[in-house]
Amino acid sequence: MIPYILIFLIFAYPAISRWQNLKGYKLILAFSLLALFIGYRDEVGGDWERYVDAVDIFQGGTIAEVLPRRDGLFFFLNWLSGKVNGHIYLVNLICGSIFTGGLIAYCKNTKYPWLGIIIAFPVLILIVPLGYTRQSVAIGLEFFVLLALENKKFIKSLTLTTTALGFHLTAFTLYALIIK
Repeated sequence: MIPYILIFLIFAYPAISRWQNLKGYKLILAFSLLALFIGYRDEVGGDWERYVDAVDIFQGGTIAEVLPRRDGLFFFLNWLSGKVNGHIYLVNLICGSIFTGGLIAYCKNTKYPWLGIIIAFPVLILIVPLGYTRQSVAIGLEFFVLLALENKKFIKSLTLTTTALGFHLTAFTLYALIIK
């Protein structure tokens, strides 16, 4: 429990102090801390054993067997991790980095980015990426889609949404935002 409280306090201080920027070394530290926290968790999440087994299962397979599956990009990461002996931690680190990148990019564009991270902490940081890896990648990419739509970059939003579909099927709902 102590690591969770420490991470929260590290992000709470700038939020309480009303820091308005998330740039430079602060951005790198915030990203690194969250990505490592998510990526190197151990035996956390309801599907932990299933995800550990997925790396071993896909290690001996081919890309042709992995990519056509539903959520094929996620299983591609499992396959790749198995090929380089990265185990589940590499998969979680990559997925955690995508989620963290999206969250921080989105929060960075608000008036109080640190407050945005703290508001996201109880559910979007502690529950989703620690327990639902595939969904967290789709949510991280959704943050990038929202930013692309705010900047009227429709092709980029379509590409990101299609990529998110490779991690979790529920990302198809993002197309409704783009069509609107």
